[in-house]
Amino acid sequence: MITRCMIVDDEPLAREVAAGYIRKIDSLVLVSSCCNAIDAHSVLKETHVDLIFLDINMPQISGIDFLKSISYPPKVIIISAHKEYALDGFELDVVDYLLKPVPFHRFLKSLDKYHKTSQNEKSGKEPETNKKYILLKDSKKTLKVMVEDIEYIEAMAEYCRVYTTFRKLTPKIPLSKLEEELAESGFMRIHKSYLIPLKKVTAFTSTTVEIENKKELPLGRSYKESVVKAIQQSIV
Repeated sequence: MITRCMIVDDEPLAREVAAGYIRKIDSLVLVSSCCNAIDAHSVLKETHVDLIFLDINMPQISGIDFLKSISYPPKVIIISAHKEYALDGFELDVVDYLLKPVPFHRFLKSLDKYHKTSQNEKSGKEPETNKKYILLKDSKKTLKVMVEDIEYIEAMAEYCRVYTTFRKLTPKIPLSKLEEELAESGFMRIHKSYLIPLKKVTAFTSTTVEIENKKELPLGRSYKESVVKAIQQSIV
């Protein structure tokens, strides 16, 4: 099935990179590349678009305001240099939020999310992404944290430090509680002080585990056997 795409970004180089990625994928067709939201509005009135690759910081109308102004928007993948707008984007039900510069493998992962969401909607199923989040209280705010954005969690006495793609949170909650809550989402304790998502493991040694961001975390001796077995099973 062909997906008709539009790029909306005021940076020429960013539009060129996104267009180059789109051209590499046979199922994608670029129908328009716009440098501002006003032009994008005009395109949407005249052309059917399935998926928008949208920047946030643009002159006159921001990507967030543009998205809010569309009554029935296409699916949207945000591509931005500013991670602080991520929560706003997910509250508007975007498919994914990519940080510039975007590597091609991360672009492909966002497309996989788009296809899964589209398939679920056609079959009448609730999208998996609506189920996979936890609520964490950080300072005075309770935040919706997408499970797939969690890189790892570190115990800090009666608190935890939760490292995500976009921010660091420090909720007052024991690591054991988060371990229990995230067990069905593929998280596993690798050390008395660390909890990780197994799917983000890229390498391991007898004493360390490396995750996608090249961060090396300690592998506790008493956890080693079960962790290595779980990692091996997850990549079979």
